[in-house]
Amino acid sequence: MALFGFQLVTTFIAVTALQKLNAYFSFAQWLIARGNLTWFKLPNEQEVRSQIKPENGKNYRRGRRGESIKDDSFIVPRSLDVQLIPRPVLEVHVIPLRYYSELQWLIDFTVVAVVVYITTACFYLYNYPLKEFNLSMVWVLVVLVFASKYLFSVLKMYFDTEEKGELWMCLASGLCFLLVAMGIMLIGDDILDFRLDEALHKASEEAELLLEQQLSVNRGPISKGLIKLSLAFTCGILGAVLTFPGLRIGKTHLDSLRYSSDRTFVQMLLHCNFILPVFLLLLWIKPLGRDYILSNDVGHLLTGEDKPIMSEAAFERGRLGLVWCFCLIRLFFLPTHLQSYLNMAQERLDQLRKEAGKLTYHQLLLLVMSVFRYLCVVAIQYIAPVIVIFSLSLLLNTSYGALQLQDLSDSNVASSSAVGGHSLPLLSYALISFMLWWACLAWLATSLLGVAYHSVL
Repeated sequence: MALFGFQLVTTFIAVTALQKLNAYFSFAQWLIARGNLTWFKLPNEQEVRSQIKPENGKNYRRGRRGESIKDDSFIVPRSLDVQLIPRPVLEVHVIPLRYYSELQWLIDFTVVAVVVYITTACFYLYNYPLKEFNLSMVWVLVVLVFASKYLFSVLKMYFDTEEKGELWMCLASGLCFLLVAMGIMLIGDDILDFRLDEALHKASEEAELLLEQQLSVNRGPISKGLIKLSLAFTCGILGAVLTFPGLRIGKTHLDSLRYSSDRTFVQMLLHCNFILPVFLLLLWIKPLGRDYILSNDVGHLLTGEDKPIMSEAAFERGRLGLVWCFCLIRLFFLPTHLQSYLNMAQERLDQLRKEAGKLTYHQLLLLVMSVFRYLCVVAIQYIAPVIVIFSLSLLLNTSYGALQLQDLSDSNVASSSAVGGHSLPLLSYALISFMLWWACLAWLATSLLGVAYHSVL
């Protein structure tokens, strides 16, 4: 078979489709700008001016030294009852918004990467070349890099403000997640189903043997403590990055429940969308997940036979399938959460009416339009963590397949050499599995914090 063969042809087709079809159809535009969302616009100056009772027939404001300063922006009482004008969100409205091009590229590239991954997986079902590199993994890794990059970019936007409260909050959150991750590293494989200690032990043995055979030196095994410490720092950084997306989804979740108070079924789905990560986390706790579900007692209870209800491979695939269902449910409720965010414009005006004093029309316009202006930022905060979790699940699926092939080859062929990189599939499986579990944990923890914070306020 030629170099990459089928995969290279699939990649060329995917790149061409991404380049050519993007000018005619965009999945990002279909998600948020097909008219399914409603944004709110402030009436023009004449309409607002007509509702204000003139004061001595003058339209000017006083400067700091008492001089008259003429300005196109007139004074508006805070208690003025201004009715916002609803408008459907169309592509012409979102194109000028900040981060729209990044959001469009992220979603469209993710869709194409998923198509490439599924096509390659279907091809491997019938013809699995052991010596051929899985090129779809490159697509998934690029998606993961882009999603992480845009999350860091949005986080940097908070740091550019004059007030540094967001910076200190992010640093405090990252420190807390670092401490939690270091505590989790102390838990062994008998509790958490990552096989991390087993993978690090095998990698350490292989590295030690490699040094002895190739370099004739014995420097000891790889420091597992240093690897775990580096992994804990990575977890702290990921937790800090997911802080504001979690706070945002906590706020929009509460608003979505409030706006759907008369629809019980929708509220049930919203609750399932929010608490589903809890069940994902429990599946990686060995006594509650693998040991319990694959026990003979559960098999006897459900089937009447003293044997597990599924195999180890079926449990792994089912656990990943639940992760994919979670990502699809989050994607399904994206318009609902974005609409809850857009409704903040009316909420700000309602809160403004309770306050005394005045402000200029320009200030009122910024108060209302700033909500719609950051629509794409909120969309990235919602969709990028979903894409990160989904990408990690695809990597884990492929890593588990490689681990199965490695176990099968080891059982069929007795190999005396331990320097062939036999620990690499297990090590990649353990690291990706842990990062997937940690991403779900960090996002759930920050979302719960957001719900608690906005419930008190």
